[in-house]
Amino acid sequence: MALTNKKIFFYGPVGGKNGKIVGGGESGNKKTIFILKKLGFQLFLIEKPYPIKVPFFNFFVYFIQLFFVYLKFFFKIFFNKALTKDKIYFHLSGFYGHLIYIEWLYIKTCSFLNIKCIYEIRAGGAIEIYLNSNFIYKFFFKSILINSTKILCQGFEYIGFVKSVANIDAVYYPNFILDQFVYSYNSLDRNNSSIIQMVYFGRIAPSKNVDFILDICNNISNNDFICEIIGEGTPDYVQYLNNRIQILGLEHKVFILPPKNSQELFEILPNKHFFLFPSIEKREGHSNSLTEAMNFGVVPISSYAGFNPSIIQDSNLLINEYNPVNYANKIISIWDSKMWEMYSFQCSNIVKNNYTESVIKSTLYSLY
Repeated sequence: MALTNKKIFFYGPVGGKNGKIVGGGESGNKKTIFILKKLGFQLFLIEKPYPIKVPFFNFFVYFIQLFFVYLKFFFKIFFNKALTKDKIYFHLSGFYGHLIYIEWLYIKTCSFLNIKCIYEIRAGGAIEIYLNSNFIYKFFFKSILINSTKILCQGFEYIGFVKSVANIDAVYYPNFILDQFVYSYNSLDRNNSSIIQMVYFGRIAPSKNVDFILDICNNISNNDFICEIIGEGTPDYVQYLNNRIQILGLEHKVFILPPKNSQELFEILPNKHFFLFPSIEKREGHSNSLTEAMNFGVVPISSYAGFNPSIIQDSNLLINEYNPVNYANKIISIWDSKMWEMYSFQCSNIVKNNYTESVIKSTLYSLY
C-alpha cells in the first residue's frame, strides 16, 4: 500500500548530470532512494552539487553552489510544510568534514520547522576528523546529532562514537545488496579447482594499495593462480602497474581489466576464490566491493582499514601489517588446509543475514 501522505526530502550525492560520477556514496544513496520509493514514499531529491573547477575560485564557486541548492530546498520544504497536510521528513546523507556547516544548516532548518530529520553518517572518516578538529567543528557535529530525529551509521564502529559524543542511540545502517543480486550459494565447482582464482575490483588507486596486490602475487608465484584487477584508474597509475607486472614476471598470472557493469561482474565473481583488499584508504568506509565479493562466497583477505573488521567478522581473514608475505601465507594456508569452502560459506551467510535489501528495508521502514 502506497504511503502517499508521507514525503521524504533526500539530500546527498547521486552522481551529478547523467549519473556519471560513481563512488561508494553515490551507490549507497541510490540504493536508499530505490528502497524508499519501493516502500511507497513520495521522494524529492535534493542533489548535493559537485565542485566545478574554476581557476582561483574553486572554493567560492562551490560555496555558492551549495548555498543555492540549500535555498531551493528551503523554499520547497517550507511551502510543502505550510500548504499541505502531508507528513514531511528529511533524510541527509552526511559526509561531514568541510560539509559539516552546510549539513548543520539543513538539519537546523528542519528542526526549526518541526520536521523530522534523519542524519546518516557515511564513509569512514567521522571519528578521525572529529578527534583531530577544533572545538568549533565539534560543536557543529554534536549539534547535528542532537537536532536530528534519528542517526544512521554506515559503520557499526560509529554506534559507540555517537553515544560518546551526544549520548544518543544510533541505528546501524550499512551498505547492502539488492535482493535481485543475492547469490544462491554453490561453491563446489570452485573448491575443486586446481588454480587459485583471486580478484580485486573497485577503484584502481594508490590509496586502495593496488600496487601491494602485485607484491602479494609475487610471493605466491610458486602456486598456480590467476589474479584479475578490475576497475578504473588514472592512465599513469595503470601503466605503472602494468610495468611492474612485466618486471615481476607476472604477465601470465596477473591481468588488469577495465571496469565491469554489475551484470558482467556478477558473472565473474562466482568463479573466484579470494578477494584481495589491502586498502590503506584513510576514509575507507563500508566497501561495496567487499560486500559484493562476500555475497558470492569470495573470501576476503583484508586490511583493518575502515569498517572491514565488523563486516568480515573474522580476524583470521584480516591482516594487521602491510606485509605481502603475510597476505600470501594466509591465502596459501587457507587453500592448502582445505578451509576455503568453510570460509566461503561463512562469508556468504554474513551477507545474507546482515547486508541485503530484505534486512535493511525493515530498518528504513521503521524510521518513517
